[in-house]
This record gives sequence, structure tokens and C-alpha cells, in this order.
Amino acid sequence: MKAVAARVHIPAPLRQYARGESTVAVTGESVGEVLGQMTRAYPDLRKHLYGEDGRLRAFVNVYVNDEDIRYLENDRTPLAEGDSISIVPSIAGGAAPPQQFPYVTLLNVLHGPLERIDVKALTDSCPHRWYNQTLCEVNDSVVRLGVIEGEYHWHKHDDDDEFFYVVEGKLHIDIEGRTIDLDPGQGTVIPKGVMHRPRAPERTAILMVETKSIVPTGS
Repeated sequence: MKAVAARVHIPAPLRQYARGESTVAVTGESVGEVLGQMTRAYPDLRKHLYGEDGRLRAFVNVYVNDEDIRYLENDRTPLAEGDSISIVPSIAGGAAPPQQFPYVTLLNVLHGPLERIDVKALTDSCPHRWYNQTLCEVNDSVVRLGVIEGEYHWHKHDDDDEFFYVVEGKLHIDIEGRTIDLDPGQGTVIPKGVMHRPRAPERTAILMVETKSIVPTGS
């Protein structure tokens, strides 16, 4: 193999860890080499793509020219000049192609201090099945609105607690050994380091309070 120039497309939720870049040109022989060089250039991005074992996280899907590398040679997949690499965080356990189950994530802060936030109006006008909008900042944390339906993937946040509050609908949060069931008006804190999987059997609106560093697609 020889080193070739490839372009890596970074999803919107992760661009904040790559200095806002949406596409990065990297030279390498294989997918693993290209991603390795890219994450060395953007070290804050690495922990969101790789686990402590040095392997890609289970919910991170990588495509070369629209082909899943899991059906090629994984990170050993060789590259040709001009190949396009796409990083797509899974939002349904990896079972469905991302274009069939889009997850709309908006990281802009929608409201400033002293502005009225109409959660019901935002929820009622949301056309998406999976939607995440940062509503406001509170000190070093943010409040996010999630409109969800279906099953998320198992994940954890190594350094941050996360608070879930149900506005409407019903939310199940699976943790090891049991499930926390939340109805409207109920909430819970998932401590840092705890593997969990949110599930919504029907269209559900939730508020999440978490630090700004948490990536809404799960890390």
C-alpha cells in the first residue's frame, strides 16, 4: 500500500473537537492510519471516537465511499486516492443505516439569559423522530431538549453526571441489572461512568442537564 490523500467528514456534534472543521484532508495508507493522524492533530476528538482499549467505540460507524468498514477490512481497509471517509455516530444501536434514522443535533445555544423558553412550542413544532437542541447555558452546564422515539445505544460519560427529566411521553433508562421508568414530571440522575441506554416507546420530550463537554450522540 502507499499513502494517498483522503478526506474525512466529521459529523456536526463532533466538530467542536476539531476546531469547527467539517472536512479534513489527511494522507495515509489505511482507514486506521488516516483516523490516527487526524486524532493526533485533534486530540480532543480522539476520546469520542476511541475507547481506552484503542479501538473505535461500538457506536461509531465509519464508511469509505458509503461502504461500512466492518464489511471491508475494518481499520485495515486500504485507501485509494481521493477516497471519502465518513464518521457517523450510531443512534439506534447501529442496526439501521443512519440515513434511515436521522438524529438532528443542534449545538447552538437557542436562548440567552432572561429570555422565555417555550418547551411545549418547540416540542410541538419538531418534525423529527430524534432531535436534540441546546436551549440555554447555566454556569458550566447546558439544558438540552430531546424529542425522541425508539431505542438509543448503550453508552456512558466517563467524567460527567447527566440529569433526565420527562416533559411528556414515557422514558425507560436501562442500566445494568434494572430499568428506571420515568413518566411526565419525573426525572433521574445518571452518574458518571454508568452504562445506560435510554428508550422511548412513544414520542417523548425530555430535558437534559449536563456539562457542555458531553456530546449529545453519546460518548
